[in-house]
Amino acid sequence: MNTCPKCSYEIKGDDNYCSRCGQRSVSFDVITMTNNGVDEKQFRAIPQIQPAHSNRRLFNFVIDLVVVNILIRAAIVLTGFYGYINGYWLEYDVYVLDLVVIAGYYLTCEFFFGRTVAKLITRTRVVSSDGGKSTLKQIAIRTVVRLVPFEIFSFFGTYPVGWHDKWSGTRVV
Repeated sequence: MNTCPKCSYEIKGDDNYCSRCGQRSVSFDVITMTNNGVDEKQFRAIPQIQPAHSNRRLFNFVIDLVVVNILIRAAIVLTGFYGYINGYWLEYDVYVLDLVVIAGYYLTCEFFFGRTVAKLITRTRVVSSDGGKSTLKQIAIRTVVRLVPFEIFSFFGTYPVGWHDKWSGTRVV
């Protein structure tokens, strides 16, 4: 069982972050080296990363919401999906177009650049929970989890990590 080095709260399971204050628990890589037939263990500290403040996360959400809506409107105009054809509402076709635009936006921006337009403005970026570059699998999971109903409410707590961060093993810093 790990305890938080900042507030001494118990960190449960495999999570490397304190759910109370957001501090990363101190972890070490154990390296075994052989020196003249004798195994020596060396410890290397894993760098700590500090997640972005909840205010920045809120600004990211609002700015990305505006950008995605602009992209959806542009896609509707470019594809000719105006919602009505011969008097029939094409509700499901527009939903599919929305999903394609949303997935394309987040997958492309976060995988190739590590940030969306909003993260560029707020000077934040997406990283793996160990501080390295996120993988395509992690970004794909982040994108799919964003579509979970009530996912936005997962941020209501003292620690600004939503389900799309936790379930994908990523953080916004």
